[in-house]
Amino acid sequence: MATVPPPPPPPPPPQSAQYFDKRGEINELRQLLQSVQNDKDQEKKREAIKKVIAFMTLGIDVSRLFPEMVMASYTNDLVQKKMIYLYLVNYAASNPSLAVLAINTLQKDCQDTDPSIRGLALRSLCGLQLSNMMEYLEPAVKKGLADPNGYVRKAAVVGALKMFHLDPQHVRENTDIVQDLYHIVSGSDHDPDVIYDAVVALNEILADIGGIELTQEIVDNLLNNIYGFSEWGADAIIKIITKKYRPNTEEEMFDVFNILDPLLKQNSPSVIMAASTLYIEWASAVADATGNSELLQQVMERLKPTLLTLLGAISTGGHEQAYVILSHIIVLVVHQQKAGGTPLFTGNDYKNFYCRYNEPSYIKYLKLQLLTLLACQAAKTDSTCVNDILGEFRETITNDPDSEVSREAVRSIGAVGLACPGAVPGIFDILLDHLTCSDTPRNKGVASEAVVVLKQLLRSGVANGREHTIELITSPEVLEKCLKNVSGDPLGKAAVVWILGEYGESIPMAPYILEDIINDLMDSDAGALSPGANGLEGAEFGLDESAAAAAAGGAAAPAPTISKDDDEVIKASDDTVALELLTACTKLFFARPPEMQKILGLAFNYAVTSPAASPDVRDRALMYYRLLQRSVQEAHDIVLVGDEATANASADTYDVRIDDRIFEEEFDTLSVIYRMTSSKFVPVMEPLYQGTARSPMEYQDETEQPPPPPPAAEASPSQSDTVESPDLLGDD
Repeated sequence: MATVPPPPPPPPPPQSAQYFDKRGEINELRQLLQSVQNDKDQEKKREAIKKVIAFMTLGIDVSRLFPEMVMASYTNDLVQKKMIYLYLVNYAASNPSLAVLAINTLQKDCQDTDPSIRGLALRSLCGLQLSNMMEYLEPAVKKGLADPNGYVRKAAVVGALKMFHLDPQHVRENTDIVQDLYHIVSGSDHDPDVIYDAVVALNEILADIGGIELTQEIVDNLLNNIYGFSEWGADAIIKIITKKYRPNTEEEMFDVFNILDPLLKQNSPSVIMAASTLYIEWASAVADATGNSELLQQVMERLKPTLLTLLGAISTGGHEQAYVILSHIIVLVVHQQKAGGTPLFTGNDYKNFYCRYNEPSYIKYLKLQLLTLLACQAAKTDSTCVNDILGEFRETITNDPDSEVSREAVRSIGAVGLACPGAVPGIFDILLDHLTCSDTPRNKGVASEAVVVLKQLLRSGVANGREHTIELITSPEVLEKCLKNVSGDPLGKAAVVWILGEYGESIPMAPYILEDIINDLMDSDAGALSPGANGLEGAEFGLDESAAAAAAGGAAAPAPTISKDDDEVIKASDDTVALELLTACTKLFFARPPEMQKILGLAFNYAVTSPAASPDVRDRALMYYRLLQRSVQEAHDIVLVGDEATANASADTYDVRIDDRIFEEEFDTLSVIYRMTSSKFVPVMEPLYQGTARSPMEYQDETEQPPPPPPAAEASPSQSDTVESPDLLGDD
């Protein structure tokens, strides 16, 4: 009988998995380490140590090799040292019985003649976060702070901060570490990396008493080394100086400005913004103290070309950075507008903020907002600027593929119209052009937004082009097109209903369009009553048929025929539409009582009895109904307010709500992006150490006892911190 041949052996593992092909025995690794101990080939030693590290990363316990790894540490090869220190720190932290061997090895290497080994050993020693480490760390760190090599001193500064995290009270009260760090930042050290790390360490160690205390000597040393810091370091140092120091004299302030001026020409956005923040906050402090904002105005003029250059340099690819820069420019423009000074951007500066076709939507939103601010500022002084910006808005509406950006441009046009009445005729033309555009989904959204803005402009009482616009908007062709385009937008539908109520006296079919909308609301509600069973018809308002006819001045006009398909019926189910519908029906009732008597009853019936109607809708219906029951004339006087009252409801300027504290105290922070102060989104963090401690200056002068710092004032949230899209006039 034939036998089945055995299966072939499995293929060998790939070369890339040479350290992970088998578990291996610890004894094999021990023999390997012992065999290469006296070998002069450093590559063989590296490969042996690599295998041990590879098994350690797999989770295999190789702590039994600790003596062999300690013996292997007697080498000058930096690569081996780094791997061995990784092994020692890993197992010493979890096995206190092995910690003594690791500490002795690292302490020995802290005395090595090679500064790279000294620094690496000190860093690894400070990485042993054990409870009994302070007696070993303190002498090593203090010696490292005085080391002639900058790399070792930098490791010692970081080690001092790790000591603080291990035992905050000991570092703050019983050591000279803080004093040594102050000596470094005061000028005893000239390595920028060491100085930067010392500033950060002091700021964290002394966090509970306000962080590092800056003196003129310290600030002079930091500024003298500012060009030696890395980009990250220069940014952090300038921010610390901005928040914690104020110059003693005007001459000192101008010296600092002159030192930092070349930084405004660098290509680093973070450093430029940090330097700009220092300029603005110091100049703002001078303006608050003296009441003279001339210096602040000069600072803003100096920063303008820098920001424009930076924006142009990063607009092609760095969209996130461009968003940050634009947000800061908006804060500057808003502050300048509030202060009433000379506009920051004049002439053709506004052209720098035109939208580009390849920019993301969030950039275009900010640019549209910024252009709107600039147009509103130039409304009374530069008509060319206003017209050019309106032309840019028109191009955005027509050509931008994002319908939401186009709608934002329509809203911006409305804001400019409220701030600049002289431009209203041209604005009306732009809006009317888009009211009757083709009924694609994108164009419908734009047309709906145009109706909303048109309503706000008409409510504002602007006179230029008003009569002609009303004549066009109330024509049957335009009105029918509007009804089609607003079918998916409650705000657009509400705006059309407002137009019907406001100018329905000159629109023959207005009552019957309103009736169709009411019937559609009732049809969409499964619990709605039939139109003939409402019980709230004209006689119950205190008006009989003869009185209604007399109020109209004659018989009611016959209802015109409105041709539209079933799928074009307005599906109005939003409360906004229902609320506007009640007001429009009531207004039109006073102008055309015979026709509106039954229709108004239908509207009241829906609002009061429909389970889909909200309490707001029901309350408004009951208010109008009771007003009419009490007195038709009084209801007329209350509901139909005069033109002068409506005109007063308009806004004079484009309002972007940004708290002044963001400009004065939190420039170049996330507060600018969120448009709210940091107290609104940053939780209060407790300091790591809260014991009694000496103030920072006591470490420099033991005899001087400065008074304790005052308690920090609790920031009270401002009502103007919230970000709101400007409602040009608001609804009713």
